[in-house]
Amino acid sequence: MKLSTKIHGIIDYPLAVLLIALPWLFDFSNAVVPTGISITLGIVTLINNLFTNYEYGAVKIFSMELNLLVDMLSAIVLGTASWLLPSDAYTVPFLCISIIQAVTSLLSSNRPYSYKKTNNFQPLKIIGLN
Repeated sequence: MKLSTKIHGIIDYPLAVLLIALPWLFDFSNAVVPTGISITLGIVTLINNLFTNYEYGAVKIFSMELNLLVDMLSAIVLGTASWLLPSDAYTVPFLCISIIQAVTSLLSSNRPYSYKKTNNFQPLKIIGLN
């Protein structure tokens, strides 16, 4: 069973905000590299969702396939960072978020509901994997 793109968006937007806020929530904002990784991936996730051609996208330039690919790459970076930069402050949050991103990107549908229903929900061919 695939997760709908609506559920994917409901998970992704709060995850982006959580990644941006993570250094202050888990008190590792004085660690430059993990803070940079967390904030950068949060901003990338937020931009990725805002520009994705699905129900919660604002600009609708990126294809859903690209969104899922970026989410998976983000999960890999977070998982690798938690392994390469071990610390109690951010290892567990990085691993948890990377697992959530990986699972949602693997289980999410690559076609928005609107696309299935009307067949006029086409992503632009500028940036995408179509």
